[in-house]
Amino acid sequence: MYRSIVLATARSRALPVAILAAMALILWFGLTAIATPFDHDESQYVAGAYFSSRLLIFRDFLYLQPPLHSWTFAPLAWLFPDHMVVAMRLATAVTALGTLATLWAGQRIAGISRDSAAIATLLVGATAAFQFTGAVVRNDMLPTLLSSMALLVSLLALRHCGRRYWFAAGSLFGLAIATKLNFAPLGLMTGLFVISAGGRCGLRAACGLAAGAIAGMTPMLLAWALDPDAFFYGVLTYGATAPHAWYAANGAFDELATIEKLTDLLKYLWKGPALAALLLLSANWIITRRRVRSPGRRLAIWMTAGALIGAAMPTPSQVQYVMPLLP
Repeated sequence: MYRSIVLATARSRALPVAILAAMALILWFGLTAIATPFDHDESQYVAGAYFSSRLLIFRDFLYLQPPLHSWTFAPLAWLFPDHMVVAMRLATAVTALGTLATLWAGQRIAGISRDSAAIATLLVGATAAFQFTGAVVRNDMLPTLLSSMALLVSLLALRHCGRRYWFAAGSLFGLAIATKLNFAPLGLMTGLFVISAGGRCGLRAACGLAAGAIAGMTPMLLAWALDPDAFFYGVLTYGATAPHAWYAANGAFDELATIEKLTDLLKYLWKGPALAALLLLSANWIITRRRVRSPGRRLAIWMTAGALIGAAMPTPSQVQYVMPLLP
């Protein structure tokens, strides 16, 4: 009876603290969404959403990203034509808050204590990459939310060994890829983890995950069908060639070297607790790699490896490209 009273008292005290923390996060991301100076890259995402509300992407106008972000934000351009930037920024802030809530819930499913999950979630939100992408109109926070949801559903799939969970996780990964290509290695490494795990869930899980990923990438297939040539140029060719041409023309081609890219990634991870967390995770993996680990722990390690690949994919390196790694 005494123990019940203590637990009830602790919960009653924790609830106001949680509510205050949530309100503080809402206030912080809402204010930063309004107060952050306009970033030059935002124009292409605002314009993509605006044109998507009136025209067909790739067929009627060229876009340099996968289509899902512009289609998701197109209603805001239609509803708030005079305040598109503010509306889209506030929607991005809501997406950031949803990402943090999803990550907290995922940790709780994995058996992490309430306080540890809250601390880890706040540390994710404290990174420079999360603060930046949660305050401007870009296509980085939406796939972070989708991949965080995929991680949560994958943990449920490991617990219940159900094909429908793996299909749902694959669909979320596919949607993330249809928003930002450098999230693709996350889904790929999750699939390789499922295959390597084997057992009675291995093949069924891999098939469910793959089917879900194909379903989730349907927006990309639709955009490709509208104009295949424009789609390949905007989504693949431009990103693979234009930065190299621009940096070479401006005498800065050495900034695209591998060492320079890795140095930049370390610099961006250092702006916040992400680099320290990555080093701790790496050290812990080296020390305990021969011991039996829970499936959820091994999944996190596989996904971290995929996220590192995704963070290093874009050229040149920018702070927002480390977003696949944060969850």
